[in-house]
Amino acid sequence: MQNKKLIVLLAVLLLLRFVFVPWFEWQDEQFGRLQTLDKRLERSEALLSLKEQVSTQAAQVNTASEQLLAGLVVSATPAEYKIAFQQALQQQLDSVQVRLQLFEWNSDRALEAFNVQRGRINLRLQGAYPNLLRAHAQLELQFPGVQIRELRATWPGALSAAAEVELQLVIDLDYRIIKS
Repeated sequence: MQNKKLIVLLAVLLLLRFVFVPWFEWQDEQFGRLQTLDKRLERSEALLSLKEQVSTQAAQVNTASEQLLAGLVVSATPAEYKIAFQQALQQQLDSVQVRLQLFEWNSDRALEAFNVQRGRINLRLQGAYPNLLRAHAQLELQFPGVQIRELRATWPGALSAAAEVELQLVIDLDYRIIKS
């Protein structure tokens, strides 16, 4: 009788150890998976509820980027644009009676986005003070891709409307390369 009780107890313990414990572990694992799937479902539902808003914002970003890119000059090669820019700048400066003392294209690098290139240029201009002011304003108006990084002006004596001024500029110039 004692042996039978011990055998039944052993059978119950073995049943608990090899049947119920793995079954409980499997249930815990399934419960963890279910919680993970519930979280993913909640995030997916949240994203779906924002789908229209995200689509609207994406359209706005695309429109804004197209507007920004529309202002940049398009060229087939960087070398072509460098020559065209220098010629256009020279014509602009001649029209306001400013002399171009130095034109130095320091660097040119691709910005990777939208086929945009950025060139860095050193300029040294010389002319009467009012003419240099007009040249500076026209530079920013006529060339939308220009960003003035450094500006330094020097003049001998007192500054007056007739004073001869030298203007040194470091500019960044953005333009697009689109191969035909």
